[in-house]
Amino acid sequence: MSNEDPTVRRSDAAPDPPGPAIAPAQPLRRAILLRVTLLKVGTALLVAAGFSLFGLLPLSKRISQSQFNIAASQVEARLDATFAAAASLTNMSRGWFAHATPSLEDPAEFNRLFMPVLTALPQVTSVVAGTSDGQGWLLLRQPEGRWRNRMTDVARHGKRQQFFDHTAEGGVKVEWREVDYDARRRPWFAAALQGADAHGPHWTAPYVFFTTGDPGITASTRIRHRDSRDFVIGFDLMLRDLSLSTMRARVGTQGLALVVTADNRVLALPAPPGGTAEAEWLKRVLKAPAELGLAPVDAALTEWQRGGRVDVASFEFESGGRGWLGGVRAYPLGTQRFHVLTLAPTSDFAPAWPTLAVVLLAAMLPVAGVAFLIVRAHARTIAQPLEQLAAASRRIGQLDFTPARVDSSLAEVRELAAAQDAMRALLETNHRQLDEQTRLLNNQINTLRATEARLRDSEAYNKVLFNDSPIPLVVLDPATNQLVDCNQAALAVYGLPDRESLLSCGPADVSVPVQYDGTPSVEAAERHVTRALAEGVCIYEWRHRRRDGSEWDAEIHLMRFNHAGRTLLQFSVQDITAKKAAAGKIAQLAYYDTLTGLPNRRLLTDRLHQALASSARSGNKGALLFIDLDDFKTLNDTHGHDQGDLLLRQVAVRLTECVRESDSVGRFGGDEFLVMLENLHADPLQAAAQTEAIGAKILEALSRPYDLLGREQISTPSIGGTLFAEPGDTVDELLKRADVAMYQAKAAGRNAMRFYDPRIQAEIAGRKALEGELRMAARRDQLVLHYQVQVDGEGHTLGAEALVRWPHATRGLLMPAAFIGLAEESGLIVEVGHCVLRLACRRLAEWAQDPQRSAWRLSVNVSSRQFRHPSFVQQVRDALDAASADPHRLRLELTESMLAEDVGAVAAKMNVLRDLGITFALDDFGTGFSSLGYLKRLPLDELKIDQTFVRDLLTDPNDAAIACAVITLARSLGLAVIAEGVETEAQRDYLASQGCHAYQGYLFGRPAETV
Repeated sequence: MSNEDPTVRRSDAAPDPPGPAIAPAQPLRRAILLRVTLLKVGTALLVAAGFSLFGLLPLSKRISQSQFNIAASQVEARLDATFAAAASLTNMSRGWFAHATPSLEDPAEFNRLFMPVLTALPQVTSVVAGTSDGQGWLLLRQPEGRWRNRMTDVARHGKRQQFFDHTAEGGVKVEWREVDYDARRRPWFAAALQGADAHGPHWTAPYVFFTTGDPGITASTRIRHRDSRDFVIGFDLMLRDLSLSTMRARVGTQGLALVVTADNRVLALPAPPGGTAEAEWLKRVLKAPAELGLAPVDAALTEWQRGGRVDVASFEFESGGRGWLGGVRAYPLGTQRFHVLTLAPTSDFAPAWPTLAVVLLAAMLPVAGVAFLIVRAHARTIAQPLEQLAAASRRIGQLDFTPARVDSSLAEVRELAAAQDAMRALLETNHRQLDEQTRLLNNQINTLRATEARLRDSEAYNKVLFNDSPIPLVVLDPATNQLVDCNQAALAVYGLPDRESLLSCGPADVSVPVQYDGTPSVEAAERHVTRALAEGVCIYEWRHRRRDGSEWDAEIHLMRFNHAGRTLLQFSVQDITAKKAAAGKIAQLAYYDTLTGLPNRRLLTDRLHQALASSARSGNKGALLFIDLDDFKTLNDTHGHDQGDLLLRQVAVRLTECVRESDSVGRFGGDEFLVMLENLHADPLQAAAQTEAIGAKILEALSRPYDLLGREQISTPSIGGTLFAEPGDTVDELLKRADVAMYQAKAAGRNAMRFYDPRIQAEIAGRKALEGELRMAARRDQLVLHYQVQVDGEGHTLGAEALVRWPHATRGLLMPAAFIGLAEESGLIVEVGHCVLRLACRRLAEWAQDPQRSAWRLSVNVSSRQFRHPSFVQQVRDALDAASADPHRLRLELTESMLAEDVGAVAAKMNVLRDLGITFALDDFGTGFSSLGYLKRLPLDELKIDQTFVRDLLTDPNDAAIACAVITLARSLGLAVIAEGVETEAQRDYLASQGCHAYQGYLFGRPAETV
């Protein structure tokens, strides 16, 4: 038997038998170079393709749409600038000629108004006007500063018309000519008469002007004069001015822009083809597009018509073998609809692919070359040390243990070289001692394997439980109050770089000085440690602070355990900062107003409950202030809710500054705020004085002007206050009392503070009941009318004024003062007024059957709120139709106060009613708005001198002067005048001496059910 070590291979042993054939190995350096180069080339090609397909093509489409939108916007802006000027002039003209037409004998007045206008607005070429009886006016701007007037009176002169030609030097040539022209036959006159809107402006379809022969459009408006004549005035706009904007519009480099009408005529021309004179080209305005001779325009219109003539941002079509892009946008003008068409060749927006390819290739080649050199260098850096290690490994396989020299900056390669050296040393040692240590080595290997398995299991278990746990874990030695161990998760949550940094800290080093309950952190930590040592576990929340100063909240689980004869504490740390922030956010949303940041209704209610309990225990009084902003709805309606929100936020700031830290301020809803005052004096009078002082401070603060984005706004509050601390006080009772007091403050004139008074609550309850009864009485026509006669200077009856009365079932006959104010506040005045109109129309119908009363008129008062109601005109029509009453005998009396709101809207509604035959009187003249401007604009028939001026006119010179001024003013405006409240013959005689010959008052009769 041989003594040779079987584990050592002899050098002369036979080689191993050959294995299966494998593919030849590829050098590492070449493999790295080839793969990285292919990856870079593929990436560059993919990026270039993606940039071209997904970047340039969509970009070209967006560029084309943008070009179309810009060109269309330029055209639309030109249209707006042209048409808006004419529309504004029609509105101005209504004011100028509302009552009279201009002179036909001398055009100076007409020219004084319109020559500056035509000079300032070159797009308006002429002003035309005419009446329904054949009169006509013309002012035409001519070249070189010349002007022309034409005056027409068909009824007087037939076709003979007078012309005034004005030179630039100021001379005037006047002559008569035979011209077959009648304004009533022109399109602009017919458009104004046939328009749905009586107040215009009305736009004609494009047509050829009579005077100049140029195509254009006219904006006209109709004015109805008191003599039943229609006066129509129009402003002519030449279409060639619009064409100049479309001819100069730029769409791409070769594109065109034009405007077409609904009946397929060219309203504004595109750029002319080469060689076409501009003057000749402008003659094609209002021609069919086919007459332009532009093939792309014809192709675009054909494609648009094929698509249903709908507006489209971008569409494609072909013309002349080339691709084109087009876009259409609608432009409405009155009842007409024009279309702005833009088109351009597709090539104007297509990317320059050959140039782009050359640029990309030129940019990629240097990058690819540099990348190749970098890859080659890195491949050598990686491959050369590995090749050296491979050669050393082959030598070790041949039992050559000569050390290898490997130089590399790569840590992994160095580790591999170090491992190979260790392996070489181990193999060399084993080779020398193999025979002697074989048995011993086998035993040691078996022992080591068993020990290694146990250690591996123990390390894995410990790593899972502590080191690799995602829960931050820290071990504390209570004997020294020092941290002795931690895992990686603990380092992360405390924001420390290594274990030493954390283990050198004590609990106080990672905590804020004072915890949630105000206890110093050192004392709180000792209390929790003592509890954990005694009970084995302790769970609590803790406020931490990192070294960078940031604070965070955690939930601590502190657990006692024994190790190596020592009692230690392990605590887990769970960061609950986000959780507490979310809880705080939820609480903020649930208990605080999102606009002002103040406590909301829910939180205020909770605090009121707590304040009531606290006051009951201490005996100190508390107070609740209910604050409502006066006229806040008007601010929202006139300036928008964003302005209202800004005001509410500033009110919240001012309220907070007015109260003490112990008080509570909250938003109750809308424009209502609550202020809760606590710990006031135990004596009610003293507490009321304290509350009144704070209320006065709030009144002063909230009454100061507010800055709403540069606009000054005045807003005042109404404050209701009530004290609490009495047995039986509840939150609902306090809110009701404060609310009643607030309404008492509003009744006192607003911008005031009032304390709760039980009598007011009883009065409000009564008013609520009376409101319901009044609503039922108005709907059932249970109101009645009394009539006070109106007479002329001879004592003959002209008619009467209807005065409403309410025969209440339990209160008897109620006068207007007892319920009209309630109706105004509650909105019932609309229903009450409608009821009065129905009763008045029935009485007019009864009078019509009596020959002695058939010519009488009946005056009915109309409130401001009733007149503003959208259905008021229809209500008047319905009342007249239902009773078959003559509208010419109905006179509506309006008050000056409603005219201060919107004179234009009032005048428009009055004109509609006047067309029905209804007349108007202005009641209480001189006590309200007191502006003479509206008297010129309103279709009034009569002024009524208020009885406050009549009562003392014999003793008070001021009242006498006002009464005389009203009479004189009415006479100068052609209005009738009547004096109300005439009680003595001396008053009547004085008024008669001043020119007033219509009266109403106790001297002639008290209001009665019949006249």
